[in-house]
Amino acid sequence: MLRFDPLCDDDMRNVLKKAAPKLDEADLEALVLAGEGSPGRALQYVEVGLAELERIAREIIKSGDRDNRLKSELARKLALKAATPRYRAFLERAPSLIAEQIKDSETMCSLHAIEKWRKASDLASAALPKALDNQAVIFQLGSLMGELSPAKLRK
Repeated sequence: MLRFDPLCDDDMRNVLKKAAPKLDEADLEALVLAGEGSPGRALQYVEVGLAELERIAREIIKSGDRDNRLKSELARKLALKAATPRYRAFLERAPSLIAEQIKDSETMCSLHAIEKWRKASDLASAALPKALDNQAVIFQLGSLMGELSPAKLRK
């Protein structure tokens, strides 16, 4: 087995630009983050419009989405049968987004935040095998993200 160190962001951008030259800047940056140093992982997300999903998810984390407007928007965008590849990508990314928030926040070791990550990971991994309702899963994942908003973590 060969193990490779993750690529830096600049190297990721170069590889992705060569592999998918039609990417716009927002999608390119979302793919660099989603790839976590692995161009192969990032390229799996090229066709799903990851930048839009990441933007909504990050806004949920930032704001807490008290009125559920963003969670509802995300659920509408991902619940249809035609959105299955996007839904799968979101299931893979949601726990990672939560982990990034924990890592970047001042309350990095918060048991509350770590518990949200664990619940999101468990839900995301069970959603497809158990054929859970897409909208309910998306809304619940969004709720877990919203509970990581800086205002809620300070409580």
